[in-house]
Amino acid sequence: MVEGWECSQRRDEPEFQYTERPISDGGNYFVVVTNASQRDERLVTLTVLSANAPAITGQPRSATNYVGQNVLFNVTATGTAPLSYQWWKDGSPIAGATTASLYLRGFRRQTTATTTSS
Repeated sequence: MVEGWECSQRRDEPEFQYTERPISDGGNYFVVVTNASQRDERLVTLTVLSANAPAITGQPRSATNYVGQNVLFNVTATGTAPLSYQWWKDGSPIAGATTASLYLRGFRRQTTATTTSS
C-alpha cells in the first residue's frame, strides 16, 4: 500500500476518490483488472501543473494546402496572464509570430534560377 493515502469509496460506485493530493503525486499509475480467468492492465501518467502554468488546451491542426492557398493555425491556452506565444518552423523561431494565430499567405512554388556558361 502507498503510505499516507486515505481512500473514500462510495459503496454504490466503483471509484476511489483521493482528495487534496500534493503535486508530488504526479507520476505513473497502473491498474490491473482481473476475473477468474484473465487479467488486463494499463499504465497512465498524471502530470500535475501548478494553477498558473501555461497549458495548451486547443491544439493547432495540421494542414495540407495547394499552391496559392492560405493557411491559418490557431492555438488556445490557459494560465496566468499574460501568456506569450512563439511560433517555430524547423527548429527556428519565426520572427514576429508571437500571437495565438499564425497566418501564412499564398504558398507559391519556389523557383530556382539556372545559369549556363558558354
